[in-house]
Order: sequence, then structure tokens, then C-alpha cells
Amino acid sequence: MRSVGRILRLWRGARADDHFCTNYAVLSSKNNQNGVINAAKYPFDHFNRRINGFLVLRRMLFATNQCNDTAMLSAPAAERNKQPILEVIQQYIDHTPKKLLEISSGSGQHVIHFASHLPNTLFQPSDIDTPSLNSIDAYLQHFKPANVLSPLYIDVSTPVDGWTLPDVFVPGHIDVMLNINMIHISSDSAVDGLFRAAGELLEPGSGLLITYGPYAVNGTITPQSNVEFDRSLRARNPAWGLRDIADLKKKAIANRLDLTNVHDMPANNKTLIFCKRSK
Repeated sequence: MRSVGRILRLWRGARADDHFCTNYAVLSSKNNQNGVINAAKYPFDHFNRRINGFLVLRRMLFATNQCNDTAMLSAPAAERNKQPILEVIQQYIDHTPKKLLEISSGSGQHVIHFASHLPNTLFQPSDIDTPSLNSIDAYLQHFKPANVLSPLYIDVSTPVDGWTLPDVFVPGHIDVMLNINMIHISSDSAVDGLFRAAGELLEPGSGLLITYGPYAVNGTITPQSNVEFDRSLRARNPAWGLRDIADLKKKAIANRLDLTNVHDMPANNKTLIFCKRSK
């Protein structure tokens, strides 16, 4: 069961009603021959030692396609939700230059899609998982977007002063932080770290933290598919599960953020908009 939970942690494109049965296409590259992930490229990833075991299990669970020059992971759920999420983001990002830091970018499908529609926004993707970082790299090599930087290894549960952000992403002056489908499959320390980082990194008075996923509302989870999803998450890892929006509001307030809007999304998900207060 721990290995299955590990799979779920890696592939954040999954939505509540997928019930862990998403069919992922994994395309192998020249640097990924025989299914060996380029773990050495991300030496600080503490999951590296378990990558090969993961690959064996992945072949058993997910469809695998082959390509000579890419290592792109493809999550159908990410394909489904990328446009609805973009349409919400576009309500908050205008055509002036912006800097967006994505925490837990997953496969890279989202950042590639968003960047193509927001050419004046500079995107910095990140993740903690080597397969995801390799996948983002592959998407960047394939699509060559001018406004997406190379992915960073970021463990959001760690202090911000230990992150290796590029010089243009000055703490206290970042316009947007984006986090998709992470909160419900993360420990409290990671969720706390997300809000702590937003409080430290975002521009006061205008900076936004945008999160997407399934949530409980005032102690209630609906519909039944989300109830079952929450139960299955907690069975796999007691630290996981649908967070209540009321609890997230408390974490936000503690870090000088206010929940300003809640958008209902397809597949019983929501997009939450938190704004950084002025000093």
C-alpha cells in the first residue's frame, strides 16, 4: 500500500473522481533508456534511492509508450482540468509582466499550457519528485517556451531561505504562487510550508496564492465520490485527506493572507484565491 501511495504522491494530475485509476503515458528518453530516470540531475531529491523500484511498479500500473527524445509524463486529468484552471487564472493575471512560482508542478502539462496563454508572465515550475522534474524538463525541451524557467527542486515544507530561487524571483516581490492538486496528498508540514512561503514571498497588497483541488467546506465533504476519495487517501496515509477551507483560511490569516474568492470547478474541485495583505 505504501508503494501505491507513493505513486499517487508523484502524479498530482489526478482528481477526486479518478479514484487512482488514471491511465498515464510515460515516454522514455535517451537519458532515460531502459526506464532509468536521470536521478543524478537532481542530487538533493531524497526519493532518488527508491526511483528504480518505483519504475518497476509504474510499468505494472500504468500504460507505457516509447519515444526516442522525450521523457514526458502525460496525465489525462491534467489535460482535462488545465483549461478550466487557466480560465480562472486569467481573471487575476493581466497582460503586464508578472512572476509566477508554481509549487508542485507535477508533469509540466499545466505550466506549458498556462505559459502559452500568458506570454507576459514568467513561470518558475518546481517539484520535489525526480520523475516530475525530468518530465517538466522534457516538456520545456519539446515546446521551448520563452517564458518558463528550468524546474527547481523545492521541498515546500522547508524554510524559504534554503530554496534556490532565481535572482528575478525576489522574496516579497513575487506576483503569484500556484499550487495544483497537492494539498490533499500532503502532510501538515507541507501545507503549513505552502502558506508560510506565500506569506514571505508574495508582493504585499497584490500577491496571490492560487490553489486548486478538492476541499471540505465547513466540516462537510460533498459529493459522495469526494467522501470516498477522502477515505481512501486517509487509508493510504493518515496525514493526507481533503483539507477544510475554514482551516486553510486560518493558516492564511496567520501568514498575512486573506481568502478573497472561491471558484467552483469541474469534477467537484475548487480554486481558492488568497491575497497577500499590505504591510
